[in-house]
Amino acid sequence: MRLEEFLEVFDARANYIRQFNIPESVEIYFTCMRRYYENILAAKEQGKPLAWVSIISPMEIFHAMDIVPFAIDPYAITVAAFAYFKKEDCKYFELGDAWGYPPDACSPHRLCVGLAAEGVLPAPDLLYAPSPMPCDSAVAVFDVLADITKAPVFFANYEYRRNPNGMYYLANEFRELVKFLEQVTGKKLDTDRLREIVKTSTEATNIMLEIQQLRKKLPCPLRARDAFNSFGMRIAGLGMQDSLHYYQVQLKEVMGRVERGEGALPEERFRLVASGAYPFFAMDIIDWIQNEFKAIFVADFLNCRPAYKMEDTEIDDPIEYLARRNLRAFGIEINYGPCEVVIDDIIRNIEEARVDGSFFFTHFGCKQGCGLQKIYRDKIMERVGIPTVFIDMDISDPKIVSVDQMKNKISNYMDMLAKGRG
Repeated sequence: MRLEEFLEVFDARANYIRQFNIPESVEIYFTCMRRYYENILAAKEQGKPLAWVSIISPMEIFHAMDIVPFAIDPYAITVAAFAYFKKEDCKYFELGDAWGYPPDACSPHRLCVGLAAEGVLPAPDLLYAPSPMPCDSAVAVFDVLADITKAPVFFANYEYRRNPNGMYYLANEFRELVKFLEQVTGKKLDTDRLREIVKTSTEATNIMLEIQQLRKKLPCPLRARDAFNSFGMRIAGLGMQDSLHYYQVQLKEVMGRVERGEGALPEERFRLVASGAYPFFAMDIIDWIQNEFKAIFVADFLNCRPAYKMEDTEIDDPIEYLARRNLRAFGIEINYGPCEVVIDDIIRNIEEARVDGSFFFTHFGCKQGCGLQKIYRDKIMERVGIPTVFIDMDISDPKIVSVDQMKNKISNYMDMLAKGRG
């Protein structure tokens, strides 16, 4: 799907959602996301280098150097979601498979290969892949993308553990990235500009963390779909004033509901925790859970790990600051553990949020995430007495598990919760 076509579908989807009396923050979200894709489309015309990057990247460095970052894996996820929205098959899965990328790998990466092989995306001037983040498949796909596009690629190695040595190691990787970007693009990093961009992204991130923690309030003041928009905004605009404005407006909305004692649902009967990635191609299933069972996800990967809130006054060396913050990026500790620490944090959040039910979305392509499921289920049952349902699915490919199959399993589980409460 060419980016021009993508924007047409994006507008159609946004207009469809607008009919449901959306909050101001959601309108801002659509505006910011559209601007993000427009900037990608216009990069060449404006004389700016275009970088295909991973979902976990120091976006601030690229913005500070006037390099346009294009997070290729979230784009692929959205392409699959739009195909489902239009009730069409997404041909890029088969194109990725035909190129030789393993069909049992993470489906968004199969899509990335298919999109690149078809040549429908703006050609990159360079690629950036943090390895092994967020998973092994993400490393492999950038190796394939480099082969297809012939663009220079930089692999940054992330430490598995959050410690002072890890911070210095990652900071050195970021400095090497800057050298690589300067060599490939001829642009020089302005450290003062980077520092200001990092201050903006820090303020936005801290507000986002506050919003996510407020989801634990009773009743929950934010729908899971609207909470998840925060993840897209981090990718599309971290460090930009637009994204800061989005989080400020959303916080005001959420705080208003908390102060008035209002929930996101007219009636809240069940409070749920979600582990693993949601079925991104069909996020309307989350709305269905809310409407059908008066149940809402109050905890997930966005607020189940300790907050990495940081203060502007800490910013001396912005590169080291970014390294310290990126070691707590979503997906790193969850995938690389140790799993006991991760599960202990999730259990503490289950208790704080007064959760009734536990979902584990077992994404077919995520070997690291699926490997946790039995340990996770047993620990939660042992510690807080809550049964966990495994929702087998794929985050992008509806042919792996259909929406109807997921709904059947969810219905059985929610019936069990209702009978237990009765």
